[in-house]
Amino acid sequence: DGVRSLLAEAGEARAHGRLDAALALANQALLIHPDHAEARQFSTRVRQDLAAAEAEKARNCERFLERARSALQLEDLVDAERQMQLAVQTGSSNPEIAIVRTAIVEARTAREKADALVEEVGSQLALARSEFQNGDRTLAIKRLETLALRHPSSTALHVELERLRTEHRKLGAAEQTQSDADQLALEAASALEKGDAQTATRLAEEALARVPSHEG
Repeated sequence: DGVRSLLAEAGEARAHGRLDAALALANQALLIHPDHAEARQFSTRVRQDLAAAEAEKARNCERFLERARSALQLEDLVDAERQMQLAVQTGSSNPEIAIVRTAIVEARTAREKADALVEEVGSQLALARSEFQNGDRTLAIKRLETLALRHPSSTALHVELERLRTEHRKLGAAEQTQSDADQLALEAASALEKGDAQTATRLAEEALARVPSHEG
């Protein structure tokens, strides 16, 4: 009677998917009656059910892990984490879970660092451009040079730095030319005041050769 009662309870547990409980009840029945054929058969079926369930969990876990790996390759960290959670929820003891989880954490850390870099570089580039336009060209270039030393892999930073350097050279050359023309114009005016029209004309022509639109 005790064996039949335990087997009945075990059968109900198995029907509701509680296989571990069903096996435990069957084992209790076998402790009471080790040679009970029905109890042995039931125990064997439950063990087979458990093995099949474990195999299914392993297959599902591997499927979710593969999806997580694919999402990582596409840099879709949200989907990678979602697939990882599904893999964990299968209850499988697949050792790849820890490996893929670590890869996701590392990818998330790298993404955060990259985002921080983009934000910092972006703000510094904007500031340098503003300084450059306001005439603080040397300060702007120095700012980007310092930033480039900290982030040598930033292509946008190096491109902008080279652009500002080139523009600075062009503006510097233009300013020097204007300064030279201004000086020649002053010397021409001084020569004219002294009555030396020939020298004044020569100096004025040299100034105009440098800056044709020079009003002086």
